[in-house]
Amino acid sequence: QALDAAKVLHGHELCILLGETLMRDFEEGATLEVRLAALQGFFTLLAPEKCRSSVVVKALQDPEAKIRLRALQGVVSSPGVVYKAALESLVKDSEASTEVALALQALSLL
Repeated sequence: QALDAAKVLHGHELCILLGETLMRDFEEGATLEVRLAALQGFFTLLAPEKCRSSVVVKALQDPEAKIRLRALQGVVSSPGVVYKAALESLVKDSEASTEVALALQALSLL
């Protein structure tokens, strides 16, 4: 219910505050779980790519594998051209087969 209520805030000043809070939690979260929850919030609550693309690109380049994997899962479910360079870089640089497979899948959807 809380997520549904938050979705109606789009365009409202409270939406900006929510985005700023999620950004802070993603970048400065005390634990991996907090960072993952904030990233999930971007995919769940902030649908327009322009609202979440900068965070998702950062997540695709994050040193933590679980963060990159969650970002890839989100991109595969809603691919956007804005992620193309980050996905290509991940394919080139990643040693994890799951990451490469998801990145290639997302690229094929563009």
